[in-house]
Formats: sequence, structure tokens, C-alpha cells
Amino acid sequence: MSLETGEPPKLYGINLQPPAPFDFTNPATWATWLSRYEDFAAVSGLTKASEDVQVRSLLYCMGPEARPLLETFSLDAQSLASYQVVAARFTEHFVHPANELYESSRFHRRVQLPDESVDTYYAELCRMVKRCNYPSAAVEERLVRDRFVVGLRDSRLSDQLCRNAKLTLKEAWTQARQSEDADKEKLSQNRTEHSRELNLDAAKASKFASRRRSGAKPTSSQPQAERSREPSTCEFCGRAPHPRSECPARRSACNFCKKKGHFAEVCRSRKHKQNKLGSIHLHAVGTPATAKFVDVTVDNYTAQFKVDSGAEVSAVPRDFPTLPAKLDQVDSLLTGPGGQPLRVLGSYLARLRWQGKTTCQRLYVIQSLAVPLLGLPALQALQVVKFLDELESPKAMLHVPGKLLATADTLSRITRKASTPVDTVELFAAQVVGCMSEALPLSPEEIRQAQESDGECKALASFCQQGWPRKSKMPLNLSKYASVVDELSVCDGILLKGPRIVIPTSLRPAVLTLLHEGHQGINRTKALARESVWWPGISADITSLVTNCEQCASTRVNLAEPLVSTALPGRPWEFLGMDLFHLNGQTFLLVVDYYSRFPEVVTMRSTTAQAVIDALKSIFARHGIPQKVRSDNGPPFSSQEFAAFAASYGFKHETSSPHYAQSNGEAERMVRTVKDLFHKSKDPHLALLCYRDTPGVDGFSPAQLLMGRQLRTRVPKQDSQLHPNWPPRKDVITKDAAYKRKQTDDYNRHHGARDLPPLQTGQHVWVRPDQVQATVLSPGQRPRSYVVETDRGGVLQRNRRHLVPFVTSASGGETLQTAAQQPPSPQQQVPLQEPQPANLVEPTVPQRQFVQHSPAATDRSESVTRTRYGRRVVPPRRLNL
Repeated sequence: MSLETGEPPKLYGINLQPPAPFDFTNPATWATWLSRYEDFAAVSGLTKASEDVQVRSLLYCMGPEARPLLETFSLDAQSLASYQVVAARFTEHFVHPANELYESSRFHRRVQLPDESVDTYYAELCRMVKRCNYPSAAVEERLVRDRFVVGLRDSRLSDQLCRNAKLTLKEAWTQARQSEDADKEKLSQNRTEHSRELNLDAAKASKFASRRRSGAKPTSSQPQAERSREPSTCEFCGRAPHPRSECPARRSACNFCKKKGHFAEVCRSRKHKQNKLGSIHLHAVGTPATAKFVDVTVDNYTAQFKVDSGAEVSAVPRDFPTLPAKLDQVDSLLTGPGGQPLRVLGSYLARLRWQGKTTCQRLYVIQSLAVPLLGLPALQALQVVKFLDELESPKAMLHVPGKLLATADTLSRITRKASTPVDTVELFAAQVVGCMSEALPLSPEEIRQAQESDGECKALASFCQQGWPRKSKMPLNLSKYASVVDELSVCDGILLKGPRIVIPTSLRPAVLTLLHEGHQGINRTKALARESVWWPGISADITSLVTNCEQCASTRVNLAEPLVSTALPGRPWEFLGMDLFHLNGQTFLLVVDYYSRFPEVVTMRSTTAQAVIDALKSIFARHGIPQKVRSDNGPPFSSQEFAAFAASYGFKHETSSPHYAQSNGEAERMVRTVKDLFHKSKDPHLALLCYRDTPGVDGFSPAQLLMGRQLRTRVPKQDSQLHPNWPPRKDVITKDAAYKRKQTDDYNRHHGARDLPPLQTGQHVWVRPDQVQATVLSPGQRPRSYVVETDRGGVLQRNRRHLVPFVTSASGGETLQTAAQQPPSPQQQVPLQEPQPANLVEPTVPQRQFVQHSPAATDRSESVTRTRYGRRVVPPRRLNL
């Protein structure tokens, strides 16, 4: 392309800037940009330049994309040198013919936006009405007036203007501007008054700031500009800013915290909750292949929205075409399907339309969103989903007896299961047998031979192949299989129950051992058995096996039992607890009174029995000899010397359960308290003095309860407080009982405590601390303790929590685990006779051990009635009048 050069234009003495380059991605702004450029050309003197200079200036101001686009127009040299031809060709390229119907529809739907001023709204209506090509200016003015009044954001002003039948466009515009100016002025005054009160509060705060203690932290570390930012609402009532004296919440009480001066919706005590919308959840953000989409029109723009009934709001991506210039701020938290927070750019109100139904919804703009989401509120408003409305009014259900049905329903037409296996069953059974070698170390041939030698399995296989008799004619020993006859089948000579192999009696101990190889619990072992094997009573056998397993019992922990608190003694220094403890390389003897909780601590140079006795003699010389003393089973307390000392001084000595420090809890807890005092204090004697004079949970100090008076400490006291004054014994008993009752309830609730079943004399148990088996001899001296004899011949006293009982079988007390480890010999197995189709013979059943869950010896007496399977018969209790 060649352009002739001309003389440069003569510019005026004004420093003018050309318009910004044209945005080729937004062709709709071409008319506005060209008008601005022509104004620039007229003012700068370009209109007096040659045509060639005007064309070059136009291309330069449009930007680098203008010349390549001009070359696509295929203009000749003469047309390229004409400014009017080039400008007209660009206009023809960018401006398309207006669609009057579409432009008219946009005009009649235009409303004032939330942040749009009255002047901007009026100018936009005047611009839009020009593109509708109405017949006259009078019609345009009337339509602009109607649309202006109806679309105002202030609904009260819109209703007021509608009542004026002779309203003109100019009057409507003037009144709307006046109302807008008045609102702005009122808001400005309220903010000024509120800012003045804030400054006054800040001055008061700074006045009293010097009175605070030096160690207090500042109330705010934000800069002054940040703190003086004007709030958008009143912090006391939540409405528009106003003076504190005019706040409606000034004399009101909050319904949440019951304090005066604010409403519940702005209460600071409930700030942890989200305001209004709270935490909004979006069910799905991605676009899975199974998603459903609907075409929804948003402000005259139709887009595909993903149906998401799990979302609480509707959302659009950041590049959605109908986004306004300014979005509303969002204070709520939006989360995705996994609970992760989403980045929300803002929100705006939009009009949604779908299949003739219209609703106004707030759309949230999310940065990471791929496709628009239509939430549950919009789905209900547009009636995209109707199942919620149907659920609100459930239909009444009426039962019709079967004899009144003209046509039987589906359940009435269900036929009985086929007695002969179909091809699909045989195919499935073949697959099970084929995978058998992978499930069990027993080969299919071994299982087949064991079933053939087992009378029950042989009879069941014959019935499966030749047909089952009636239930009344079924042999008595096979009645336990009556409930599963529809699931039994034979494949390749192996009896199956569904996909599970029916294990004969001879292989059951070995299979039980294999099932419990991993030493899992009862439920998991049963779940493993349900995958591949079955026989009658397998659940009970697994329960007994796991219960009596030594390896499992050695690691099994009993549940915590309910707390048993020691009763309050009848008088001070009647019942003592004692213990030895070590701290900082030294050994101490602690003695505590169960009534007053008064501690005595003695430094020990040796822990021999004689050294402990000498220390106790010194303490008894000051306070007297107690009636009962409790200690652990340490060497000094379990020696013969200490027993002789207790006998000579006349007090009873009892020991706690071995390996169970909780039974000596009073002394153990006091040891912890004294250790804390010694760790924190430089003078341990002064620390003990303070503890002895400090009131406890019952309101009285240990010194008051033991000696009837308060001790003189470094804390000033009146002389009258040091006089003897015994606390009322009734109050001491009541408060102590209430405290121990609460302590017991808290312990039982926290640990889920419950009573363990008592053990019987002669019962076999596993002793967890010693890792040995033992037999219960008798109950111990302490509550919930037992004296047991180990297999090695030792006699021990252990708490019930350390004893794990074994469940014995009904015959001779032999555990099922022992039976599982010793499979029955072939001589003990009595084979069943194969039943004949014509003449059924009841086969004999081999003797089988059944688990007895009650260890009581009386249950195995001859007077107890039992079934043929060994279960005890308990007759029902009947009313005897």
C-alpha cells in the first residue's frame, strides 16, 4: 500500500493527548472511540491536514493492529488516501446492524445497579433508547421516563413518582437526583458524628492508658490510619452509622449475653459464628462427566449452568460475561466439597430465567470456578428439581389385604427357590473350588476325602444330588442344616454353602487354627471365616478360640472398673496412708491422714524396715498411734520386722494390690503434690507449712481438721483466727461425700468404667503382669482382688483388672483352644450312613464339644437340664397366682 505524504498540519498551542489505542477485543466501543478521536482531530488541527495525513493519524492512534486489518479490506490506492472511506470501512467492520427487538428487550429490563448513580442510570437509558429506533423523540422520552421510574433502586421513591399522573422525564430525573443528594448528605453527617464519638472514646482511652499496669499488652498494634477507618455500620445495633445517643440499642438488653447496650446480632460473645449466611458450602467445583446442565438466562445472556443441589448458593466464574463493573463485598466463607475455602471475588444480584420462570438470586464470583453452578435456592425457585416439594406432602399409604387384591403384587408372586442347582450356580461353585487352593493350605482333594469320611457331609451331599426330604422327615442330626438347604450345593465332589466350603468335623480344629493365625479379634476372625469356610456353630467356636488364646490373653486389657472411693474415717489420724518416694537423689517417707489429708514428710538415709520403723515412731509420738495403716508391697512394709512393729504398737497394717498403685491412691496423690511443692519452692518446710494451712475442697485446711486450729504462717492473720476452733463434723462429711461422688462420676464417665464379672474359685485365668496362667483360690483381702496359684506353684494376690479369664468347655473344663490343637483321632469319628431315597435312615452324630460360657460349677451339675447339643435349658418365669 502506498500513501502520498502531505504537509504537516498546523497545531494549536494546546498540549493535547490523543485517545488511548482502540480495544480490538471490544468492537462495541468503536463508535465512542471514533467520536473521541474526531474531537481530538478537530481540536488539534488534523482536520485541516491532507487526507493522507488524516488516514495515517487515524491508523497511528488506533494501534499496531489497525494497519494489518486495513490491508484485509482490499481498497484501491485512491480509497486508501481518503479519510472518509477508511473511517467508513472501519465502521462497517466493527458496527453491526442493530437488532431492534433485542435492543428493546435490553432497554425494558434495565434497572439501576446497586452502586450506580442516578445520572449514570439516566444517561445509560438515553443511550440504549437510541438503538431501539423508535418512531419519534416523544415516544423515546416517554419510554425513558417509564423505565427510569420503574427501575429506580429506591423503591419508596419509585412508588412516590408513580402516583404523579402528570410526571415528566425532567421532573422524575430532578426528584431522583435530589433524593440521592439528601441520602448522601445524611450519611455524611452520620459518619461525622460517629467519627467524633470515636475520637472522644480514643481520647478517654488515652487518658486512662497510663493507669494500666506496665506488663499489659497494647490494645491494638494497627496503625492510626487503620484504626480510624470509619465503620460501615453501628457496632451496637448493626444499622447505618449514627451518634451513640440516638442508637436504639443504647438501653436495650442483649438476648444472647444479657448485657445492656447492644443487640444480639452484633454481640461480641458470638463472634465465632458466621454472620447471616455463615459458612456456605459448594458441593462441587469441578465438571465431572455425569454432571447435568441447564440453559439459564442471566440478564439477557444465556449460559449453561451445572445443576448442583448440594450447593447453598449459585456461583459463576470470574470471566462470566454479565459481571457488573463493581461487585458487592462478601463477608461469608465459601467452602468446596472437601471443606477447603474458596477465593470469592464478590457477588451481585442477577435475574435468572428458565422455561418461563424468573427469580432474582445473588451470584457469587469465584476465581477458581470452571463452569457456572446453579445452587439449591435457585433450583427450587426455578422449579428445576421438584422432589423437595413432593417430600413436604407425603402421600398416605393404605394397606390392602391380599384377599382383596384382584392381581397379586410382586412379593406375592415370588416363587420358592429351586431345589436343584442351575447352570449359573454350578459355574459359580466351580469358580469357588478353583480358587480354594489359594484360600486354604488344604488341597481340594484333602477336603473332598474328609467330607466323604464324615457322615454328616456325606448325607448332605446325597440330599443335594437326589433331592431334599420334607422338613418333618429330615434326620434329627441334620435339622441344624434345615435353614440353609437352599444354599447347599455340590461341585466336583465338594460340599458348599454358597461360596463357602462346608468343613467336616475332622478338619475344624485345623481350620480354626488357620483362621486365628494372625491373632486378630473375634469380629475380624469371624469376618475372615465368612469369606471361605462354614460349619454349624462356627461363630461360637471362634469366640471360644479367641477368648482362650494365650497369646491374645497376654495382650488383652480389661476395661476400667468403677472407681471405689475410700470412706471418710470417723476421726482424725485414725487411718493413714504411707509410701516411699525419691526426689533429687534423696529418699523420703510420706505419711498422710485419710481424714484431714495432713502430710508428714521424713528424709530417709536408708530404706530398710528398721529405718522406716524409726521414722514412724517419731511421727506417732507427735500425733498418736493410728488404728489402721495402708501401704504398698515394698520390702520395708512386707517384712516380718514391720509386722512385728504393727503388732507391738497395736495398729492394723494392710497392703494394696500388687502392680495396682490406684488402690493406694491417697498416698500416691499426696506424693505427687509434695513433689510439685519441693520442685517449685526453695524452702520445702515453708512449702509444707503453706499447704497444711490452705483450705481444701471441703473448705477447711488440713491443720484445722487434724489439730482444730489454723497455723501461723508468713501471711498476716488476726489473733482470733489462731484460737482453737474445730470444724463442724457434719459439714466435713457432707462436703467430702459430694466431692468424692463427683470425682467418681467423672472417672467412670471418662474411662467408660463398668463392673467386670466376678471370678469363681477354681477358674483358670491369665495373670497379665506376671505373664503366667493361674487358678483362682479365693477372693483377696482388698475389694476386687483375688488370691491365685500359678502353674509354677506360686501364690499371688492380684487385682481383678490384671486377671483375664479363660472360657472352659462343657466337658471336663478343657478349653476349645486345647481341642483345636489336638484334632480328634479317626477312631473317635463315627461315620454316618448314606441316606437312601426310598428308606431314610437317621444317621448317628459324632460327639462334639460345645462351649459353655458360664464358668460356674453348679451349671455342670446333674440336676441341670440340657439339650442334645449341651445347652442349658432355662424354663420361663410364669405368673403364679
